[in-house]
Amino acid sequence: MKQTIMKKKITKLLIGVMMFACVIAVGIGFNPVPAHASMVMTEMTDGGGSGGANTTPRYAVTFDFVQHYVVNTSSTVTASGSSTSATVQSHGSATTVSVQMYGNNASGSATMANGGCINSRTVNIAVTADFDYQNLSLTNSGGNVVVSNYSTMLSAEGLTDGIYYFNSHHYNIGGVSGRTYSYYDLDVSFSFVVDCTAPAISGASTSTTGKFVNTSFSVSASDGVSGVDTLYMKNPNGTNWMNCGTQVTVSAGSTNGLYQF
Repeated sequence: MKQTIMKKKITKLLIGVMMFACVIAVGIGFNPVPAHASMVMTEMTDGGGSGGANTTPRYAVTFDFVQHYVVNTSSTVTASGSSTSATVQSHGSATTVSVQMYGNNASGSATMANGGCINSRTVNIAVTADFDYQNLSLTNSGGNVVVSNYSTMLSAEGLTDGIYYFNSHHYNIGGVSGRTYSYYDLDVSFSFVVDCTAPAISGASTSTTGKFVNTSFSVSASDGVSGVDTLYMKNPNGTNWMNCGTQVTVSAGSTNGLYQF
């Protein structure tokens, strides 16, 4: 059984039980008696491991947008906001703008918030917008341009974990009326996090033999890139998952058995 404990990652911690003829009971202040000893073991998966996933959903991305109507050297904001689909002006009529992002391949669909996380070191970003010209660019957290082009599709490979910023500028050929030159333009922007590294786990062992404990123990999860949403725990013989935040301590007097996280 696996349980999501962070954005775009799946981590499963198994705190199992091994049977012995004579071991020490779990507890502080207990005398050694025949009982069960707790074994703490971790098994981790990350949708593709450190290399990231080959296939992701086709995300409908929430983006910020600002449209201007430019007359000669004067510019007026005519529309702005944040959405997965925006209606703006182009060629004198309304047009719909949207952004999709996915990894090497896309399977299924989902919505990504501005600043959301993707588990892929390759990203493809497609902008749907009916304008004559566009300039797309992707920069990293250091402000360096990773890739840019003048198409409606941008692809980047070999991305490292971290935050990235997408920006695109769209505009039309201006119309001339007398001495007046006018046109609409549009700026689209959003950020996202590439996180293909599994979270760090404390209080458990990733070895095949696990870790045996006969006192209280704590298990926690952390991630320096996208953070951990929630750690869930299921007690021995339990049927419900309990929200533990990002850390939980199993006391010395707790039931012996299989703890799942």
